[in-house]
Amino acid sequence: MVPLKRWLAVVVAVALAFLTPSSAQAAPASEALTKAATYLTTTIGSADHLTSDFGNESITADAVLGLAAAHDPANDAVVKRLLDYLEKQAKAYTAKSPEGAAKLALVALATGGDATSFGGVDLLAKVTGGIGKDGAFGAFPGAFAQSLGIIALSRAGQQVPEAMITWLLAQQGKDGGFGYAKGKPSDADNTGMAAIALAALPGDAATAALQKAVAWATKNQAADGSWAGYVPVNSTAVMGMGLIAAKSDPTKALDWLAGQQLADGALPNAGKPDVLATAQGMLLLAGQTYLSVSSTAEAEPATSASAAATASPAASASASPARTTAPAGVPAWLWIVVLALVAGGGALVLARRAKGRS
Repeated sequence: MVPLKRWLAVVVAVALAFLTPSSAQAAPASEALTKAATYLTTTIGSADHLTSDFGNESITADAVLGLAAAHDPANDAVVKRLLDYLEKQAKAYTAKSPEGAAKLALVALATGGDATSFGGVDLLAKVTGGIGKDGAFGAFPGAFAQSLGIIALSRAGQQVPEAMITWLLAQQGKDGGFGYAKGKPSDADNTGMAAIALAALPGDAATAALQKAVAWATKNQAADGSWAGYVPVNSTAVMGMGLIAAKSDPTKALDWLAGQQLADGALPNAGKPDVLATAQGMLLLAGQTYLSVSSTAEAEPATSASAAATASPAASASASPARTTAPAGVPAWLWIVVLALVAGGGALVLARRAKGRS
């Protein structure tokens, strides 16, 4: 018969082997997120904004969202400078760009600000004012812009007009994906954004469209976990966020993205450090989406399929150090076996003690 002490040692060893989080599993996304934040803040330096050919306000807003996903108080001073800049530019930036208003609304909501009074601008009013009679949104209507508007309104708890939803649904291709315009080839950027928007909408039609979008993503994902695009890192980041919003498995995309990181912490465009790719990629590394990213949430970086697919500020904030369910990555049946072994060991101890006293 196995001695009692040896039996208990085996039980404890088995339990620890399966219940202790794997540092090898947790390290990639967590370390990559920290390194990306360091690259971003170093690039910004003492400036109050970033520059881009596509608009200084847009890239600066992306940087704020990326840093919000990192949840590092050390970045607060940088984020404040960027927010001050965006507030100063809000009126001019949103004057002819409902899309800009939607992006700034996400920035305000992600950083605990007021989307109805950001730099003196009611961003949500600007968003609703940018919806056409046919439901199309923005100065340059398309699946991407439409989704951005829907995400902003949904996150702010606003009613999304039915015409806006109908217009987005009509953009979906027969293959389940979305392109830059109706009838154009589906791509990961537009399909990813549409998936995030659809995940926020109620109703069977939105649910069915979301399922088709996920099916497209699954079919068109490369073996290495990426999606093709003008900038594969950005495309993979956005489509990965779409999977998270749809509560689908983003692990392959997450692993590929972390594997692209350069030595300085940047994520690349054509092999060179790229600020936009880094900022957008940080949301996926954090297991967040435009619907959930928040500088005040206690969300953990996505380190596994189950963690990323279910990550939310509410779930993270209510998490308890004492686990009562199977840890991420551990099958439920194995968790039950471990509990049975521990319980059996405890029962054996009690039985031995009872026998000794009789």
